[in-house]
Amino acid sequence: MTKNKFIYIIIITVFLISVYLIHNFPQSDIKITINNITSKQINGLKIKSNAFNNDIKIKNIAERSKYTMNLIPSKKFDEGNMTMHYFDKNGNEHKIYLLGYFEKSYSGNIDVTVNSIDTNGILSVNVENNVSMSPLSRF
Repeated sequence: MTKNKFIYIIIITVFLISVYLIHNFPQSDIKITINNITSKQINGLKIKSNAFNNDIKIKNIAERSKYTMNLIPSKKFDEGNMTMHYFDKNGNEHKIYLLGYFEKSYSGNIDVTVNSIDTNGILSVNVENNVSMSPLSRF
């Protein structure tokens, strides 16, 4: 009988450790790449989301260059969206949706391509994302 108790304890312990690892192991991270294919420098971009404690200010992006960053949502984040903001030459704020909706444990890539900048400083942008929930976080 002692041998059976020992086996049950081991099975329960392995199960509990597995559950803990499944819920805590996957770390959300979102890689954002901004590709400026224009002949002008881009200034003053910000990424906003309730997933982060503060707005993410993006340094200047030189003409024909890329800027890449990895963002990890805060532990308190549950669900929300992600937008990129900038001001044109007239001081008007513009908002571009990077993710319309995402949750805790989502990860993947967002590729932003700035195709052109008009005379008023308005960006023509394509956004492609491949962000989804980690399969392990569904348990």
